[in-house]
Amino acid sequence: MKKIIALAVAGAFVAPVYAAEVTVGGEIEYVYTDSDASDANIADNDNLIRVTATEELPNGMTITGKYQVIRDTSASNLENDGTNINLTGPHGNLTVGDTSGALDSTGDYTDVAPSGGGFAMDGPDSTLLYKLPLGVEGLTVAVSHSPDGTNSPGSNDSVKDGENGAAVTYSFGAGAVYYGTSSYPASAGAADDDYNAYGIKYSTSGFYLAYESGEKEPASGTKIEYTGAAVTYSMGDIKIGFESQETQTKGSAASVEDTIMFAEYNLGSNVDVYIAAVDDGTTTNDDSTRVGIEYNF
Repeated sequence: MKKIIALAVAGAFVAPVYAAEVTVGGEIEYVYTDSDASDANIADNDNLIRVTATEELPNGMTITGKYQVIRDTSASNLENDGTNINLTGPHGNLTVGDTSGALDSTGDYTDVAPSGGGFAMDGPDSTLLYKLPLGVEGLTVAVSHSPDGTNSPGSNDSVKDGENGAAVTYSFGAGAVYYGTSSYPASAGAADDDYNAYGIKYSTSGFYLAYESGEKEPASGTKIEYTGAAVTYSMGDIKIGFESQETQTKGSAASVEDTIMFAEYNLGSNVDVYIAAVDDGTTTNDDSTRVGIEYNF
């Protein structure tokens, strides 16, 4: 009897065996910014911890659950942006939760600078993203949808209620092209604002070149056009680059252009250090020099 009790007690402390493969990763980044418009400072940049579990199901599908804890630079508390469930199989690829919208799932080819910049028409987050099983090499078609009511799959306010989007991407060797669209209301009950963008990228002999263009057509108001361009050159562990993002309001002669020149050095593994000179084209003229270190694990 004592042996049976001892085995029962020992068995209670044996960890259960799960079929899922669980990994832990994340990102830590800090940036020193010396700006013309404010005092110099050091800030984090979306530091996060990510837990991912993947399992093969008996029916041939694969399920992946991802949970993220992130400290967004614009928030004062921890958030769980990017937390979702993904099912992949013969039916295609379905993601539910805080996920990229169709337009956000592709493109953003000109967002190359380690700090500053970013193409404004890269699309919002949504709650449902479906990638069709086309079976054509290099071709991806995605659609996205969020219900009209208030959606809260995570704490990310970039998940847009009432979002509907579609995007097509074609990759060919060292290049790729895309076109995507998204529509959603600026507020509950309002008419939809429409967004669309296209872009192309190509890599050759260490060079990377990209161009993007997009526009916002509000239900009421003036159309806004966005243009992005980027060039980088990589040689071993060193990358240097240039990024330009321009905003043009229709009917206005003036435009706003942000330009970033940067150099980035890989210290080994997933550690990068960089310096970026940001020329801000807004009326505040908030030019800055930024020095940062980023560790992905």
